[in-house]
Amino acid sequence: MSGFNANEFRSQLKFAGARPNLFEIALTIPDSVEAERQVKFMCEAASSPAYTVGFTSTHYFGREIKHFGDRSWGGAWSIQVINDEDMPIRRALEAWQDRGSRADWGDKNVEDAKGLQLYTDATIIAYGKGGDALRSIKMFNVFPVLVSPLEYSWSANNQIQKFSVDFEYDYCLEV
Repeated sequence: MSGFNANEFRSQLKFAGARPNLFEIALTIPDSVEAERQVKFMCEAASSPAYTVGFTSTHYFGREIKHFGDRSWGGAWSIQVINDEDMPIRRALEAWQDRGSRADWGDKNVEDAKGLQLYTDATIIAYGKGGDALRSIKMFNVFPVLVSPLEYSWSANNQIQKFSVDFEYDYCLEV
């Protein structure tokens, strides 16, 4: 045999592995206390932001030598939301997009004409099987850039409607 040992593998996998279904999203949604409260229950899926490290290079004796560059956060942050019949989350996100697309602000900390914030923060909290928070990642100055279409189908029996949302953000930190 080639040295395969299931017990040794199992001993390396602490607490039987992290579970992707033990998470919570904390997202401030401007001007909608109801949607903000519901999103932690109705957010069915989320991704964590991707980390990338750029590089720089120098030349030495005719060879390119590469060095670590700056760390950056790549791509949009996505969530999937379970839609309720009164659609408070979807309506609040669409209103947020509408306000943001009509505003022409250079400073992200200013408020629009109604006195509402255009940019907020969001946090992904990963939990262990015992209920303790394992990791929290906070994204700063998030705003929705894509609210996916709602799908309708006569053959979609016994299903709950869902939609996805992509957010852009300035940066994130583990908190």
